[in-house]
Amino acid sequence: MENNPGFINEDFSLVNSKIRNIEEKERIIKDQIFLLNQNLLEVKDSTSLRILDLKKELEKLKEEIKSISRFLEVISSEFSKFAKKEDIEILYRHAKMFNPLELVTKKELEKYFQEEKIKKESSSNLDIKK
Repeated sequence: MENNPGFINEDFSLVNSKIRNIEEKERIIKDQIFLLNQNLLEVKDSTSLRILDLKKELEKLKEEIKSISRFLEVISSEFSKFAKKEDIEILYRHAKMFNPLELVTKKELEKYFQEEKIKKESSSNLDIKK
C-alpha cells in the first residue's frame, strides 16, 4: 500500500497542508511581533518625552525651592530686627506708668504755681489780719 500513488499523493497533500498551516502561523506570529515592536517603539518615544517633561518640571521645582529658601533666609534675618514679646510688654508697662494723658503743659504748670502762690499770699494775708 505504501507504493500506491494515491497514498503518496494524500501524504504529500497532508504534509503540504501542515506546511501551509505552519507558514500561516509563522506569518501571524511575524505580524504580531512587528506590531509589538511598533507599540514598544511608540511607548518608548512617549516615555522619553514624558521623562524630558518631568526633568524640566523638576528643574523648575528646584529653582522655586531655591527661591523660597532665599526668601526664608531674608525673612529669618529680618525677624531679629523685630521687637520681642517681652520687649513689647516692658514698653507697654512703661507707657502705662507714664500715662501721657495725665501730663501737664508748661503753661498749665506755670498757671498752677501762680495760683498756689496767690493762695499762699492770700492765706498769709488772712493770717496777718487775724
